[in-house]
Amino acid sequence: MSLYTDNLKNVEKLEKEQHYLQFFGETVFDNQKHLKTISLHHQYIFHPLKYLYHLVKCCQKKNVQFYEHSRVDKIIKRKNDFLVYVQGHRIICQDLIHASRYPFIKKGFYFLKMFQSLESIDLKQRTGNQCTLSIDLTESYRPLKNHALVINSKSKDWFAQDTIPLRGIPYMGRYKEHEYFIYGFQKWGMTNSFLASKIIKDLYLNNDNAYLSLFSCHYYSLSYSKIYLKQMLHHLYLGYVKFHFHTKKNLQRGQGGLMKINHKLYAVYLDKQGIYHYFSPYCPHLKGLLSFDEKHQIWHCPCHQSIFDCYGKLIEGPCLKDMNKQK
Repeated sequence: MSLYTDNLKNVEKLEKEQHYLQFFGETVFDNQKHLKTISLHHQYIFHPLKYLYHLVKCCQKKNVQFYEHSRVDKIIKRKNDFLVYVQGHRIICQDLIHASRYPFIKKGFYFLKMFQSLESIDLKQRTGNQCTLSIDLTESYRPLKNHALVINSKSKDWFAQDTIPLRGIPYMGRYKEHEYFIYGFQKWGMTNSFLASKIIKDLYLNNDNAYLSLFSCHYYSLSYSKIYLKQMLHHLYLGYVKFHFHTKKNLQRGQGGLMKINHKLYAVYLDKQGIYHYFSPYCPHLKGLLSFDEKHQIWHCPCHQSIFDCYGKLIEGPCLKDMNKQK
């Protein structure tokens, strides 16, 4: 695999990476196809599915049970335990680990200390054998057997969101007695989730761990957050100010948008059959105004990045409810 950049501002980052690789005795070469590229001989590519399949097998041998499609709707801290509501069911537990991609609870206001970043990916015909990763986020390419995975600004086959902590590193640790937080893996889910599991295990067993203070969930970096502050404020401006004045008068089939009807604001989707669907324009999470993403056919909240399909059904939180349908 090759890391590359065509942005002069990012050249220094790759030069530092190259320096440390060479410091540890690695031979680094540049294929000269981009402004700066670094590659290594005899690389191995991590296969996440094989890793997860084996991890599941190990857990099953230990009689660990997995519950899919079991969304938590509410958590109540009681005197000696926690009461967890899971889609009409209740679970009582003494210890609780909050390990979600983005926090849906307001405790600790962690939803204000991170934001979500959306990326799309396409499956296309294979055109080369070289695996490339752009640190400019322009285009990345990974060959498969007969196809290739391509990530660029025009990708739309699938999308996923990553959570970026404003302090620069994930939150991993004990929030209060019997309660633990794991948030904000910053696009390094496999690596950071493994580290988080070690940290939480050592906390639970009262073992020493060299990373406890570094990843503690009880501090916040104002200086580092300045890197993302402008972006976060722009998201809030869109959701609470601009979209009030960004309405449409007409829609084509397969389009959605905010429309004023009889002086009232609606989120409206015109489906491929020509049927109109009306919703409240406000995200049920914290009332940010929604926008329609025509490329992915989704409603998206710019404030905290909840996602709904074109018919208002919840896809990703922190919101826990579908969009409110209107007649």
